[in-house]
Amino acid sequence: EEFEDLVGVRIVSIPISGVFDAEGLRDRAALSGLLAYEMIFHDRLDAFRFEHDIVAGHLASERLAAEWQSYLALLTERSLDEAWLLAARHVSADSVDAFFTKLCETDVILAACAVLESGRDVRLVESILLTKVRTPTSSLVTRWEVFTALAILATPTITAELRKIAAQSESDEQQRALRALCMAGDRETLAQIIPEVDQMMSLPGVRSSGGNVSNWQSAPPAVALALARERVDHCPEGLIGGSLLTIGGFGDV
Repeated sequence: EEFEDLVGVRIVSIPISGVFDAEGLRDRAALSGLLAYEMIFHDRLDAFRFEHDIVAGHLASERLAAEWQSYLALLTERSLDEAWLLAARHVSADSVDAFFTKLCETDVILAACAVLESGRDVRLVESILLTKVRTPTSSLVTRWEVFTALAILATPTITAELRKIAAQSESDEQQRALRALCMAGDRETLAQIIPEVDQMMSLPGVRSSGGNVSNWQSAPPAVALALARERVDHCPEGLIGGSLLTIGGFGDV
């Protein structure tokens, strides 16, 4: 019920006289149009539902931005992520800090995506994430989520902190930081691990996974492809199996 109230869509008469030579779109015509363009669908329970979450999210975003505190219970609904992302750009200036603070308390990955999507100042979310990564917690899932959020935001300050952690002695945190740097497309980190990846992937009949191979495969394709090309150019006769697989995998001739 909260979701339906938030989206607030009803099929009603739409006064569009003069638009596209239309004299007005009545209830049934509006419904037929939405069905024809696959914006909604008619399910087996005789209910009309949105075909794509992004449509519902767009329709809900402005109201959500104005009344977000009334809908905090919906933060755990994955189908509404798009609405929260779109709402972030519309939240008023006097409540934007509270909005992102609450998002960080509930879903750090959504918070990182939302602040980037909104084009707003990232420093508050950055500060909260850095505090979280420096604070020990017993939840393994929470730690991975924080490092993933850091990889998404990837500001210079965050990158410096991740490099600092990755340079520490072998530990779970060191591995999480290394993975986050690769996910963020940090060229320095990826350039350090590509020789190992090339060597492991050059062994006959071996297709390794895990470790730095998995880290390499998590990198943004454009960054990995550029580094793989450089590697092939500079080491044409070396062990470059990983680089060749990267280039071939992204469709290079």
